[in-house]
Amino acid sequence: MQWCISDFSDANHPPIVKALGSVRPTAQPGETLTLEIETTDPDGYELETKFWIYEEVGTYDGDATLSASGNRVTVSLDSSATGALHVIAEVKDQSVHPMTRYQRFVIQVGK
Repeated sequence: MQWCISDFSDANHPPIVKALGSVRPTAQPGETLTLEIETTDPDGYELETKFWIYEEVGTYDGDATLSASGNRVTVSLDSSATGALHVIAEVKDQSVHPMTRYQRFVIQVGK
């Protein structure tokens, strides 16, 4: 709504999120891999990044753990699991009216 009543320069704009490396990496069961994003905010606001597993859409049949630090997350895979694991990077700016953008990674494990 702010875009409708304000000049372009006075409105909040969404963060820019870019994957560094493949968004569809492959891995073997038991492997640990690192996913990384690059983020900027056109308006200069601080950004908050969270990583989480989108379980409802994946076919991954085991446990996975995430260990995040800034714009990087380490994914540790179960030693006997296979399937597609969806990991989401969620980036939100710290504006009065915050905006959020996402980057999805789909890790194909095994086979």
